[in-house]
Amino acid sequence: PLSLSDIAHPTFPRLSHIPTNTTQSINPSTHPSIMCRFHVTTILLLIAGAVGTSGSAASSARMTGETRNDGVPPSPSKTEESVRRLQSDGTPPKISAYQPDTNVFDYLVMDLDVAAINAAAARNDEDSVYDMEDVYREGGHSQPYAIITLRNGLPQPIAAGTACLGVDTDSESVRLYARKNYAQGEKQLELVYDDANTSPGGSKCQVGGLLKIRMEGCLRNEGDIYITGVDALDYFYDAELENYNARTISDFSTTARASMAQCGNSCPYEEYTKFVEYYGRYDYAEQWMNAALDLRPTEFENGDADWSKYDDLNVAETIRQGVVYLHIWMKVVERLERAVSDCSDCLSIICPANPENIWSQAVAYYSGSQVANENSTMLYYLADIRCGTFETCAPDSDTLEGGQGWSSVVNVEIFRLFSEAKDLLNRRSCLEVVAIKNRIIELMRIPLIQGALRYAHINANDQIYTEKHQVESATFAAAILPAIHKCSPDDAKIIYQAMKADSEAPKVDYPAVKRAFERNYECLNITCADVGGIYDQENNEYLPGAAPCSDSTTRRKFDRDAVRIAVFTFVGIGGALVVAIIVSYVKCKKDEADSKREIEMMQAANGDSELKLEENAVIS
Repeated sequence: PLSLSDIAHPTFPRLSHIPTNTTQSINPSTHPSIMCRFHVTTILLLIAGAVGTSGSAASSARMTGETRNDGVPPSPSKTEESVRRLQSDGTPPKISAYQPDTNVFDYLVMDLDVAAINAAAARNDEDSVYDMEDVYREGGHSQPYAIITLRNGLPQPIAAGTACLGVDTDSESVRLYARKNYAQGEKQLELVYDDANTSPGGSKCQVGGLLKIRMEGCLRNEGDIYITGVDALDYFYDAELENYNARTISDFSTTARASMAQCGNSCPYEEYTKFVEYYGRYDYAEQWMNAALDLRPTEFENGDADWSKYDDLNVAETIRQGVVYLHIWMKVVERLERAVSDCSDCLSIICPANPENIWSQAVAYYSGSQVANENSTMLYYLADIRCGTFETCAPDSDTLEGGQGWSSVVNVEIFRLFSEAKDLLNRRSCLEVVAIKNRIIELMRIPLIQGALRYAHINANDQIYTEKHQVESATFAAAILPAIHKCSPDDAKIIYQAMKADSEAPKVDYPAVKRAFERNYECLNITCADVGGIYDQENNEYLPGAAPCSDSTTRRKFDRDAVRIAVFTFVGIGGALVVAIIVSYVKCKKDEADSKREIEMMQAANGDSELKLEENAVIS
């Protein structure tokens, strides 16, 4: 038997989920029982006031928009080093300005599936949509695994994660591990390629639903497979047909109900619930894609799209954009929420879950493996591209490493928050991460709103309007309408009617759409300055009617220090007052007992029945 104990396959299991002298006439209002209740109630009111004060302090700090005393940490200098390249000290490579503590290579490469979908769309031929669907449903880059058949069956049971060794199609050794538990005698095994977890570029075996497959890293068609603790076993399979991917873009939607609505005490997640309530489907993103691929209407409670009025070449636009704005956008949210809930589940510094790793997965999905070059396709790229259109780019001094040579204010702030939250998760400061997570989600909506406004403006112009633009407009709207609807159903209806997928829809009333969005900025906790306006770079001015709106309130900005002020004020004052309650209660009970004894003594001495204290008076 071959020992492969040096091959590590870390897993991060999810935990199950997760405050005086007595006279002849006694006045009940001065009795110790009543006064005890009075003292405790007063202290509780003081706690409420303290909480309100700390909350107001935090709110005021957010509303001022002032720079933190220690300043925003300077952005790392630009570098030509790719995110795929391992750093010299052996730590995982940075994702732009973010330094993960663990490898998330297999999550970063999801953008290669998106790139393959975009490549199929760019061909613009009769097979484009079919090839896009194959990658959407079957993947090609993330969590690849082979299904092999043993000629004689397993001589003994093996556990999930058991290391295996075989030979690939280039006669090189290839490391794998068992995808699940297998019983003695089983013949069919699913083996995951280990290089997907350990190689910055992902696995060399890339098949799945790809049109252009890569076979050199795949297990060869037949031979011996060596399993830890087991003799060599003879196997066979078809490398071109039996290499799959366990992580696909379609899965992000089809598994959403289990991961965001039925995942324990922390579910359902708030942002996901908005989409479910609006569309009336847990798998709304999958249903959007299915309808587009079948050229038929969706069947939503709100926000329907009628793809029967378009051809394949036009619906290709909603497929390639929808996988990012509908599927991956919500998957980022799911990973952020999961990291926070797993952190909360941890009862000590030593924790079976790894919230930091899950948080880094969210960063990987947001950014992608190609964040450092012009082939980027993910949400990071969208924020940077839209900032050039809406004049919301950061100063050159704040430009993040990698990217396009410039950075949006959205990305600069999101990556600052990504890094701060990771450090807090490592310290199990879970409460502080909740506010950061919420702020990141708010910031992630801004590029979607910018995209919707841009295409609404295009569709209002008869000279440049096309059905392709209308499809893109509808896709951006679909990604933001549930949040708008939660704030104002009437404004959501205005936006939907103007931007829905309907080739016979009337010309867009851009001012009405713009105002409908702007009326909800305060509810979404963003500002006019955050969104900006459509800028004419050639004439160095905003397009007519497309300038930024004016905020009636001071710019609101997330401030971690404000959150800490609130948390520590609450904990400090609250803790002291809780102690005061306990001390007061003990003293009250002692005074009450002394008073009762005094009354009994007076009753015994005077025989005066009127000295008895009415129970009802005490209770009232």
